[in-house]
Amino acid sequence: VYSSRQAWVPGCITRVERDQLEWAFENTLFLSVRSQMNRLNMNPETLEAALVERGFSLHAWDRNLNADERERLQNALLSEGPLAEALRQQIEESRKLLLEYLEQEQVLNIADGAIVDLGWYGTTQKALGRLLTAERRRGNRIIEGLNPLRFFYFGLRGDSPEPVGKEAVAIIGKGFFLDEWHGTGLVEN
Repeated sequence: VYSSRQAWVPGCITRVERDQLEWAFENTLFLSVRSQMNRLNMNPETLEAALVERGFSLHAWDRNLNADERERLQNALLSEGPLAEALRQQIEESRKLLLEYLEQEQVLNIADGAIVDLGWYGTTQKALGRLLTAERRRGNRIIEGLNPLRFFYFGLRGDSPEPVGKEAVAIIGKGFFLDEWHGTGLVEN
């Protein structure tokens, strides 16, 4: 199975809240209206009226946003209105497609396999754990009898994810070169 965090993480959003969208709202050197919308798999052309209403004219969609404009755009995506509704619809579609893909490729039926990722912060692992835990709570049949999922990384930095409640899906991550989650690896922490 070949994939990327850009394909998996949007489908793993369970609530439209800033903490679950931090990967999309990451403060980068360059962030335009178009690039922000692309991170969320949204087409700005289909939302032109809503963007213009929020002060983002068409001719400015490809220029770098300043800090205030970035915050204003992100707030528009998180608050009530057409941008937030479009984001919710996109997230629902992404979740549906991801769950269908995981079932089709039998990723959730792996008994002796693992997902290999370069690293560094376990973004995909944390997102997948959040999604699968939410789906277990909803009673989704594809989660029944799920074996613990394993992720292997070149390196892991930061804090390990904490399971949330007794329904939490077991997902185990291990870094080879560096593993700050477990204090192991070839490089001393």
